[in-house]
Amino acid sequence: MPTGLRHPDIIDEVAHQAKDDSVVLTIREDTAWDGSDERIAALRSKINTYIAFVVQGQLAKNYPDLVGKPIVISLRCIQHRPDERTIRFLDEANAKVTRYGIQIRVLVVEVAEPQARQIGGP
Repeated sequence: MPTGLRHPDIIDEVAHQAKDDSVVLTIREDTAWDGSDERIAALRSKINTYIAFVVQGQLAKNYPDLVGKPIVISLRCIQHRPDERTIRFLDEANAKVTRYGIQIRVLVVEVAEPQARQIGGP
């Protein structure tokens, strides 16, 4: 399934986090952050899709058992930490979405590269 900012109208993942009984709406992004206007606009568009999913009742319709639980939009960055401009944008966005009972969190997932196999003896 297509995910990430290249697909702004798709909810990448919906999950129930048993640990804190929250709903986690995950945005998966594996492209490097550069703070460009284009990347910020794409992130804004994706976040707006997620907010609409919640506010317009689609989350409740699709997942009625999750109604009333705290909602987290989790930006899962694969291999790339957000740059300073993107962090500032996320801080501002987080302040705005709290009025809808939503929190934005960022998780950087660093995938270790497998070490090259040595062929032959010592």
